Amino acid sequence: MKRLPPLNALRAFEAAARHKSFTAAAGDLFVTHGAVSRQIQHIEEFLGVRLFERLPRGVELTDEGREYAAAVRGALEKIAEASDAVRTRADEKQILTISTTPRFAVGWLMSRLHLFQRDFPQYGIRISSTTRLVNFERERIDVAIRYGRGDWPGLFVKRLFKHEEVPVCAPALLNGPNALTTLEDLEHVRLLHDGSYQYWVSWLEFVGIKNVDARDGWVMDDPNALFEAAIQGQGVALANPRTIERELRDGELVRPFDIVKLTDVAVYAVCPEENADDPKIRAAIDLQVAQAEEQEEGHG
Repeated sequence: MKRLPPLNALRAFEAAARHKSFTAAAGDLFVTHGAVSRQIQHIEEFLGVRLFERLPRGVELTDEGREYAAAVRGALEKIAEASDAVRTRADEKQILTISTTPRFAVGWLMSRLHLFQRDFPQYGIRISSTTRLVNFERERIDVAIRYGRGDWPGLFVKRLFKHEEVPVCAPALLNGPNALTTLEDLEHVRLLHDGSYQYWVSWLEFVGIKNVDARDGWVMDDPNALFEAAIQGQGVALANPRTIERELRDGELVRPFDIVKLTDVAVYAVCPEENADDPKIRAAIDLQVAQAEEQEEGHG
């Protein structure tokens, strides 16, 4: 690398060039007028040219000084930008960012995050709730929760649990003249659909019920709104019981039938393969796997 002038001298020169005053530059840098003057003298000796004309009432840049000031200012700005970028990345390394669906965040993840924070208090937590698949190359995501078959090239994949579907409703629907007691009784209640009729179509085919119009009822794009409607007694929804464990435990929702439909997908925690050994990411995935296994044992 070619010889560079001292950084302090460059900073003093840039400030003096910007203010056209050694005194104002000294105020910016919290040094004395004499210190700025000496730094300017050092850099002029280093370059072998005069950068300022010393006048009775101040200083003026020479032609060489104006040209050099523009170059130095640009270089210092680039250094500042690069430094800010490095600091930002260093700060973000202390934040664990998890991307997951809104329902999984509310129904499963939130009740377990305190365990990660307890064991790893040095990390902050950021939850990115979205139903789309995130792009790890373009987005600052550490771990994502995905539904699928686990065959994503380039990703480190850990299965959390299988995806099951069971009908759930408010306890009130199990009583009264149109009580939901048999599968055929689904004909008399509203079906609540999670974005598509297909889930109920598939479930009713699975149990062999043909007297129920699977394309009737309410369709909702937000699963949290779907389950709130079920809690309020507006109808019956299909759910993975693992993601509504609180509502089932508290009795806000009940399972009217002891029937479980297994799907051909599961829930996975994933991250880029090259990040799988990052301590923060590994800890987050291992915790979720352990919690999923504990929950599965609890379900028997």
